[in-house]
Formats: sequence, C-alpha cells, structure tokens
Amino acid sequence: MTGRGALPDGVRLLVLTGPTASGKTAVAVQLAEQLGGEVVSADSMQVYRGLAIVSAAPSEADRGRVPHHLLGIIEPRERFDAARFRSKALELAVEIAGRGRVPIVAGGSGLYLSALVDGLSELPRADAALRQELTERSNREGPGWLHAELERLDPEGAARLHPNDSHRLVRALEICRLTGRPYSVQVGARRPLVAEAFAAFALDVPREELCRRIDLRARRMLEDGALGEVARILGVEGSPASAGPAGLAALPTARQMLGVPQLAPCLAGEEPVAAGLERLARDTRRFARKQLAWCRRLRGVRWIAAPDGRAASEIADEISTRWKAGM
Repeated sequence: MTGRGALPDGVRLLVLTGPTASGKTAVAVQLAEQLGGEVVSADSMQVYRGLAIVSAAPSEADRGRVPHHLLGIIEPRERFDAARFRSKALELAVEIAGRGRVPIVAGGSGLYLSALVDGLSELPRADAALRQELTERSNREGPGWLHAELERLDPEGAARLHPNDSHRLVRALEICRLTGRPYSVQVGARRPLVAEAFAAFALDVPREELCRRIDLRARRMLEDGALGEVARILGVEGSPASAGPAGLAALPTARQMLGVPQLAPCLAGEEPVAAGLERLARDTRRFARKQLAWCRRLRGVRWIAAPDGRAASEIADEISTRWKAGM
C-alpha cells in the first residue's frame, strides 16, 4: 500500500450515510446500478442473522438487484465491533475494486464509518480478568491508586487523564500491562484514509419528515413480524422469562439493536405491544439525532437533499455526478 493510508492506490470508496429512515438503502441500490458497484453495509446490526426486519436490512429484491456484503454474517450471540467492521470493509473494498466495480459503503452506524475513514488505534481487546484484578486492587488501595500506578508505568499517559476517571485509567493500565508499552505512545496510532481515497455523502431529510418516516417504519416493522424475530433470538418460545434481563444479557451486542430491548417486555407479558411500539418510535427518533451528530463529524461529508417526493434515482443521479467529478 503506497501513499493511500489504509487502502492501496487505485481503490476509492463511495460512502453513503444518513439517519435511519432517510432512504439510504434505496439510494445505495440505485447508485450501485448506475456506477456498477457493490454495497458494503455499514450498519452495526444488519450483520446479525435472523434480524432482517428489526434491523431494516435490504430486501431480497434489493439484494437480487446488486451484490450486498456484511449482511447476516454472524449469530446474535456473537460480538461484532468497529475494528472488525473496518478490517472486513477494507478487505471487501479491495476485492470489489479488483473486479472493476465501485465499493459503496452504506449505513448509519457513525462509529463504524468514523473508524473506516479515520482509523482506529490498534490496541488490545479488553481483558476481563485483568480489569477485575485492577478494580479489586483499586478498591483495596484507595481511589488514588489507579492514577499513581499509571504514573509509575506511563507518566505522560497519567498526565492526560483525570485522577478520578477510573474507567479510562483501568483501560490505560490494561493496555500497559497487556503490551508492555506505555499507553500514551499507542493511543492515536491510526491509519486514516487519505482524502483522495473516499467521497462521503449524507442524506438530509427535513426533521418533521424524518420523524414521520420513523413512526411509519416502526409500525411496519411490527406488521412485518418484528415481534417474532425478537422472540426467536431470545428463545422466548422455550421460556417467556428469557425476554427479561437474563435473555438480553446473552446478546453482547445485538441487545443494543433498536427493537430488541423495546419489544422484549411485550414478549415477557410486562406491557402491551402498543407501549413497545411507542417506545420503539421514540427511541428511534432519539437515535436518529445521534446519527445526525455523527454525520456532521464525518470528515469531508457532502450533504444531499432527500425530502419526501424526491425519488431515490434522482438523489443517486446527483451523487453519481459528483462522484464522477471527483467531488
């Protein structure tokens, strides 16, 4: 790889993002058809099998029109994170470009897209046993021990962290212990994409329209069978109690998916479906606001108007034109 950061010369990504219900799936399919591309999902929940309705995954018809990747590749009880996404997405981008096609990374997971564009520090994964050891030692020695220990191992790292920030202090000490190197020299060692290696576009939907679409999506999810999907991954058929905290705890990442914690109480008989629907729509609107914040922070992003009444093909035309012009 030469001069392109995390991608080899000649590979260029088209990144398409926006809040939930902004129309990314339809626009991505249109773009792939116009540009001769393949879609790589940047949705942190569409990677799970058996949750196509709850995660609003592309339909079989859409997947039949253009190739899609990173959909339904792992079980809900497996863990998936930004580091794994970035590794797989970059690998797929090279493969797709090698076929003479355009890699289109489409999705609304801000953390995943930030990791893709700006890179991640190559740090060791969390070690539960070591974290417990550090926490127990801190409890015995007192609140200042974590900071003092980091100051002994990594004075520069200790200077960056507040003595009361126990969460980050434990992580910093964990990194020092696991690698044998100071935390401070490892944090920030990223391999970002250079500006020429990607073009990012975000769909801009007026707020009231977006809220209306979100409410409609929540209702359609229930009509399409979302409750059944959540019941299956929680194993509710065998025991209604598995819709409670214990069942959710068995899903390390998938339990965060919009629709799972909101609908689980309905399956456990704790509240009516109407209450779950209301909470799902409300939490999705809140999540959309967070997604918009991520979009605004995405490096080099260009905003594309996507109001009601503007066809996905028209939106794709604008993005395609700007992509070809190198904008």
